[in-house]
Amino acid sequence: MSNDVPYQIKVEIKPQPWNARFASDDEEASDETLMLYPNPAGGFVNVGFITTSESSASVTVSDMLGRSVLQEEHTIAEGLNTISVDISRLQPGCYFVTVVQNEALLAERLMVR
Repeated sequence: MSNDVPYQIKVEIKPQPWNARFASDDEEASDETLMLYPNPAGGFVNVGFITTSESSASVTVSDMLGRSVLQEEHTIAEGLNTISVDISRLQPGCYFVTVVQNEALLAERLMVR
């Protein structure tokens, strides 16, 4: 997949967890799920997702203005991955958690109490 292909983000809102779908204009969308639990959270949150290959992934927590308030890099394995993220220094409110692996991006809303 080339870097100059624009991506379209389609978010289907359901009771937790949400399903996020990502596709370029010239390919069919594939289903990916980013699970955050507990949500709402305080102290820590578990970020769960499934990947098809071993690589590195960036986990970013952003505030509602899009400012990055926390970012971590992780080595992930093929299959189910669960990353525990310390959010104890975040103020109560609504945030977005994004996971980027290679050219794939998943995002989910997180409530911090």
